[in-house]
Amino acid sequence: IEVVELNGLPAINIPLSEPAEVLTKSSRWLSGIGARGDDVDIYVETESKTFHSILCDDGMFLEVRRRRPADTDQPAELFSALIDTEKIVLNHSHTEKSLRVLPKFRGGSISVTHRFHAATETDKFIKKNATFSFLSSTKERSAMPITFGLRSSPSDWLLLAYRDNINSERIGNELAWTFGRQRLQVEVDSGKVVELVTDDTSIRILPGLYEAARDEWLHEINSKPSDEVVDAPITSLINYLLNDPVAETLFLLHDSANHDEHALRISALRKLVKGGMLSALDSVYASLADREVSESFHIPSSPNSKTAGLGLFFEIGARLTLLHVGKIFDEDKWPILLTREVCLTLLGLNKHNSQVLKRLIADPKTGPIGLSTIAYVMRLGNLNSKLIKEVSNKALTRLTVEAFTRDFDQLTSVASRESISRFRTSIQSLSEDELDALARAINRREWELPLRAIHRARATSKEVVSEGEFWYSIFHDPLEQWLKQ
Repeated sequence: IEVVELNGLPAINIPLSEPAEVLTKSSRWLSGIGARGDDVDIYVETESKTFHSILCDDGMFLEVRRRRPADTDQPAELFSALIDTEKIVLNHSHTEKSLRVLPKFRGGSISVTHRFHAATETDKFIKKNATFSFLSSTKERSAMPITFGLRSSPSDWLLLAYRDNINSERIGNELAWTFGRQRLQVEVDSGKVVELVTDDTSIRILPGLYEAARDEWLHEINSKPSDEVVDAPITSLINYLLNDPVAETLFLLHDSANHDEHALRISALRKLVKGGMLSALDSVYASLADREVSESFHIPSSPNSKTAGLGLFFEIGARLTLLHVGKIFDEDKWPILLTREVCLTLLGLNKHNSQVLKRLIADPKTGPIGLSTIAYVMRLGNLNSKLIKEVSNKALTRLTVEAFTRDFDQLTSVASRESISRFRTSIQSLSEDELDALARAINRREWELPLRAIHRARATSKEVVSEGEFWYSIFHDPLEQWLKQ
């Protein structure tokens, strides 16, 4: 039970006014969207773009249109996407081909819940926010990868009925509230939302919207050639989004002061993705495609929880890694043991990790990468600082090319050496301007230094005998500096 105290409402022993009763019905009606099978149509308009999405249990349809200046006769650029239980389809009005991805593995879905509610500030009308949750399920292997919903409670709308600066009027069997150009109109008897318009967003809620938009869109692009992807779906999707003109439509503003900077970052990312930056993720994905998941879990989020925002995605990653890490690393080796401890620490379940860490510290086969990771996990878990110092010193004594290479070989058991080599080459292919823009975007000194070292090593990399030796030459100095600190 959630109890919400709101100023500006009558005492609990005073009956609600008729408009307030209607708003309570409206809240219940919004909560029943999923049960009724209604679709939610959301249209957002900004100075440079319009966003149109239709969400329902069967799928998601999205359009992003970039406006053209009024004095130009060039056609508008339109990016569109369709996600359902069988496929992900991406298309752009200015590309020769569309992209059709057929996912093989579905280990869960991300749920996005939107909430529209009356603003508590007197100079605002309606506010909106979203929360995320993750469900890992073995029962519905064909479930939607992304699901959407609307959340509404009776307290969300009541303030509208008691605000003096909000106009209300009855139109037949409907009540309407307006605040400037913003408007909410509902049916009195059912509470059905007829119209909802905020500063930049308008919403329709009706059955059949998604199916109609999907069928019309698929018919339009049916004659257009498409690339069909089953393997390497992550790389394929990101690569499509980063290529022109898609990236121009989605990420760039021609009249923005930062246009050139953003263009350099996108160009750098494009080279890295084409060079195999995400190939390790695709390899893991492929290894999971035929693996049955034996555990289901649900991760909710709220604005006040530790899983809100990025924390939620860390927790999703930690739980999925725990489920599948046995497919990635060999059992009883330090990479798999440490990976599990990192995940448990992120989940706040690290009660017994000191025992595992001590065993790994005492193992002479744990090399400098493993010991450095242990030091990091111990810092993450706020463990004994004296022990962290001892582990760091031991890592320094083992920071040799032979020990580093052994650790590297164990870590790269799932990702092919060829992929890692390609990724290194892609970093070295960046121009100086692209590298600088990427470094500014990362804005983390500990990542920038190795990145620049890899880039500088392009002239001498042929002298390195093995891949492990190359990465030792890159990470030796920053790792040594970090351990000494």
